[in-house]
Amino acid sequence: MKAFAVIAHIIKTHLIPVLICIGLAIYSYTKGYIRKYFILGQLFLLSGMLITFSYYAGADVIFFLPETQFFNYFRSPNSVFAFGAVEAIVFSFALADKYDMMQKDITRVKIEKEQEKSEQLRKINIASSKFVPSPFLNFLGKENILEATLGDYVEKQVNVLFSDIRDYTSLSENMTPEDNFKFVNAFNLRMGPIIRNNKGFINQYLGDGIMAIFPEDTEDTLNAAIEMYKNLNEYNQRRLAKLKIPIRMGIGIHTGPLIMGIIGDEQRMDAATISDTVNVASRIEGLTKHFGASILVSEACVQNLKHKEKFNLRYLGLTKVKGKREEIKIYECFDGETQEIIELKRATLKDFEVASQLYFDKSLEQSLSIFKNIVEINPKDFAAKIFLDKVDESLKTK
Repeated sequence: MKAFAVIAHIIKTHLIPVLICIGLAIYSYTKGYIRKYFILGQLFLLSGMLITFSYYAGADVIFFLPETQFFNYFRSPNSVFAFGAVEAIVFSFALADKYDMMQKDITRVKIEKEQEKSEQLRKINIASSKFVPSPFLNFLGKENILEATLGDYVEKQVNVLFSDIRDYTSLSENMTPEDNFKFVNAFNLRMGPIIRNNKGFINQYLGDGIMAIFPEDTEDTLNAAIEMYKNLNEYNQRRLAKLKIPIRMGIGIHTGPLIMGIIGDEQRMDAATISDTVNVASRIEGLTKHFGASILVSEACVQNLKHKEKFNLRYLGLTKVKGKREEIKIYECFDGETQEIIELKRATLKDFEVASQLYFDKSLEQSLSIFKNIVEINPKDFAAKIFLDKVDESLKTK
């Protein structure tokens, strides 16, 4: 009972310091400030206070311990020094623990920032590759856009493909600017993947046109052009079902040297291609309107084909393209046409080759009858019609 009286007396006379010690211990634990070490320190402080207060109050709070020299030391006021020393040691551990926690937090934040920076750079690199194709940078010997510098360039033998939506101006007149934008974007979304799937990359989107580069086999270029046109034919079937005007497209392909590099100035740089090959491919695409053809290729392109027999090609003769002094040989590839047109052109292919050669040899009368027969079989053979008109005009001016 004496012990309870002492405890009651201590609580009564020293309630505020006791509550402060307990409160600080609980608060530090819940906030995670110095965790368990701070609690231990507070408990030692409280213990020292209890023993000291009990001594002067004439009570023994550790009466349950045997009376030996060791334990009697803790029953005296001198024990406060022991508890104080232990408290100091515990608090030193607490401070060390807190410092360790702070260092870990600093390290964690640093790692998180580095990871965030690395992730941001990765996203920037992915985004930049959509503006400057990775194959373009790879040709320059660069891993990413950060390595590219003004004046970097390389010369390559490549295949250039130009595509263009015919009569786009008249087609877009009936659309709002927003519809116009959505139309072009939807068209590019159909054609872009075809080019990439055939080992090419898009160098430029030209509004209603596309300029693509195929650095490997010429067959990749021609396969892409054929697939693009077949995809367009399928798309037109859906447009017709919705009573919309079908889209017509021309594709021109040329093979030759090309310089790819970084041009501009220190404040504004651009990935550019500079070559006569690009101009010729563009001009060949323009001839598709004249010949009423879907795909036209240059002789350089045809000569580069490893398996020429895989494609349906027919020679259209020497043609002078805009901006070129010398004439170039042009071939039509009709594999992208509808199956009906392909079969009709195959059926008349030998006659077409004979008639066109007769025309080139100035045997006009003989070629006239053959071309007439071809047009009768296939009224949609616009190239045959052009030759027929030329033969007829030449005979009239004789």
